[in-house]
Amino acid sequence: MKDRDKTKDQLSSELVELRQRFAELEAKNKRVVESWRDLWASHEAIVEAFDGLIYICSQKFEVEFMNKLLISHTGHYPLGQKCYKALYNLDDVCSWCVNEQVFRGETVRRDWLSPKDNCWYHIVTTPVQHPDGSLSCMVMMQDITERKQAEECLRRTTRALKTLSESDHILVQATDELHLINEVCRIIVGIGGYRLAWVGLAEQDEEKTVRPVGCAGFEEGYLGSVNISWADTETGQGPTGLAIRMGQTSIVKNMATDPTYAPWREEALRRGYASSIALPLQEKGKVMGALNIYATEPDAFDPDEVKLLEELAFDVAYGIGALRTRAEHDRMEKALREAEEKYHSIFENAVEGIFQSTPEGRLISVNPALAKMHGYGSPEEMIFSIMDLGHQVFVDPNCRAEFKREMEKLGVIRGAEYQVYRKDGSKIWISVNARAVRDEHGAIQYYEGFIQEVTDRKRKKA
Repeated sequence: MKDRDKTKDQLSSELVELRQRFAELEAKNKRVVESWRDLWASHEAIVEAFDGLIYICSQKFEVEFMNKLLISHTGHYPLGQKCYKALYNLDDVCSWCVNEQVFRGETVRRDWLSPKDNCWYHIVTTPVQHPDGSLSCMVMMQDITERKQAEECLRRTTRALKTLSESDHILVQATDELHLINEVCRIIVGIGGYRLAWVGLAEQDEEKTVRPVGCAGFEEGYLGSVNISWADTETGQGPTGLAIRMGQTSIVKNMATDPTYAPWREEALRRGYASSIALPLQEKGKVMGALNIYATEPDAFDPDEVKLLEELAFDVAYGIGALRTRAEHDRMEKALREAEEKYHSIFENAVEGIFQSTPEGRLISVNPALAKMHGYGSPEEMIFSIMDLGHQVFVDPNCRAEFKREMEKLGVIRGAEYQVYRKDGSKIWISVNARAVRDEHGAIQYYEGFIQEVTDRKRKKA
């Protein structure tokens, strides 16, 4: 029926019906908006509890949300601004942006070195769907710089220790740096037949002094009577100074005629030195000093011999570096032992409960305070007695399931309160602060955290 054929009553009835439907839709929309607002409010505390940076942006790269930590980090709240401009002061989309993948429904996880602050971050970028079906991109960033630095430090230490283990007999037998240097010098003179061998280290003082630390052969006070530097001055133009400053082998074929050797010629000729070679000692790209060898005849160092001596200098430098690394490793081990002893003392004597548990519901470790809290005589008794935390400890097993879901989602729980059983079946209330420990693939290995009994507080509130 056409509208012009309808009666006034029919049109009025249809208008009333349309108004009713509009009111219903408006009420429904209001409920959806209120539900979304309530949901966001309930999750806001969890978002702010995250110990990293969080922001949400639209498909147009406009900032829709930042957590307080990121606001503090950036110094402002750039709501509505382009994320690449607000966070990195760029005029266009970041080259490392993964929003295209995210808006296809993917969650992207990666470790990333920020060009802005040169810090490493673990980033999880994931899509967020709004009630109207639209999508935004949520970025969660955790600073992992210390972890990356520790990994790199460990890699270098391991490499140094491997170098030490594969060193030749002299390096293996050396007990300290000076012993190694003197043994090498002794072998150079004793087996090589040279007049003098000595090692000088480059001092970082204003004069850039070369400090002799070991020698063998016919020295007769020579090293105490001469002034040798690695600075670009007259006393730094000899073979030792050049080797350290330039990082290259330096040879004086004839001390009697070489003009660069004038400052030391008289003392050298008096002791029967005629030629010398200085080999830089380089470790990790840095010249630490030079190995110096003197001969009684001019032009004593042929190319094959120079190559052999350069290999020896290479070994000596690595040996010194390895010994220093071992000393540092011993210091680190001592510090680690002290830290472990301190942790053990804290673990055993803490008044709060401390625990580690598997996702399957088994206890890995508990401290005496937690065992006592639950009425057990010892941590061992508690660990062996409880096979399933969800049914043996939690009064409501669903709370354990919720705990696991939150851990999987957020990786951390702060101040969650649960009612649990003691050994004798009595009930207490506890407050839990815990985190999830994941393996390299992101899978949860176990949970660990602290527990406080809050039964009295709950009763007072009641």
